[in-house]
Amino acid sequence: MSTPYLEVVLRKVRSLEGEQRSYYERVVTSIDTVPAFENKQNIAFMILAHCLEDLPEPLPQAMSETTFLTHMAKFLKAQQPRLSRLLFSPEFARQPAQKAREVALEFAAQVAEDLLDQYAAGTLEMGERSAITFKWPHYDEDTFPYYDPDDEKD
Repeated sequence: MSTPYLEVVLRKVRSLEGEQRSYYERVVTSIDTVPAFENKQNIAFMILAHCLEDLPEPLPQAMSETTFLTHMAKFLKAQQPRLSRLLFSPEFARQPAQKAREVALEFAAQVAEDLLDQYAAGTLEMGERSAITFKWPHYDEDTFPYYDPDDEKD
């Protein structure tokens, strides 16, 4: 389905590089196919177009497209009455970009908050390699790694 904001969001996504670009291309493609966005694609594209540069940079590594789309669908459902009033308001007619950006920033803040919650809980996966180091309390080469606490008693 082609909507006015689809071209806008695609232009912004195509200006990205690497994993960011492919991640958001998959998100945009999915918005057209996921039933939760039926009759709401244009609003979803509008929000994504206005918050793309404000979304956390590690998002592609930290959150699957499905989870991102779930966040967006929940946001649209929770904000539906407000969005309906906003889209048909004189303020939106006068300043569509500014009003859309305000809503988009709220969505970006929700996504960032979710990532911070995951980080605080220790469940945030960034796809980074982890290194495990072992330290020995005794640094004398003669005793490492054959330290015997009974030797100290002598």
